[in-house]
Amino acid sequence: MIILIGAINKQTNREDNMGTLEDKHCQIILKNENDEVNDILMNYDLILRTNDNRTKYEYFDIYNYRDSKMVVGGIPINQRLKQQANK
Repeated sequence: MIILIGAINKQTNREDNMGTLEDKHCQIILKNENDEVNDILMNYDLILRTNDNRTKYEYFDIYNYRDSKMVVGGIPINQRLKQQANK
């Protein structure tokens, strides 16, 4: 079984005094996986993107920063699944 053990923030992603969010860049490291697989994954960022009001995350992109190319963008975050995970 592969388990996500963490994400690494590549920039400051705290809410500011007005309560707005910033896009969040994350990298994935998988537990119980060898270095070869994790080295491949480290070439990619998951970028959580905010709505226009910067009040919640609505979608994410997958970006290959090694090649400076967007792999796929605008993948919607299923809010229903997100709400269930918070319970």
